[in-house]
Amino acid sequence: MLIRGGRCDRLLALKILQSFSLDLVDDSQSGQKMEMKMKKYMVGLMFKLTTESLRNATARNTASAADKKERAALTHARDMSEVEVSNLAEENERL
Repeated sequence: MLIRGGRCDRLLALKILQSFSLDLVDDSQSGQKMEMKMKKYMVGLMFKLTTESLRNATARNTASAADKKERAALTHARDMSEVEVSNLAEENERL
């Protein structure tokens, strides 16, 4: 991946840009253009990775919330069944 320890690996990004067949010329103007393209690519990539991370975190939080609701419903059902059992026991004692 391009992220290592929270920072971008510029050499790997440069290799990716070279794989897109960008003409890398040594004169300063072309170097500046290439650097701008690399920065734009890296910003886009960071946005994509951040968006994906947020999407995954949201999915985990949603699943966690659903699990909590399900546990609460099961706990409530168990508590209600305990109440019903104790009510039946009281009725049996009265009879």
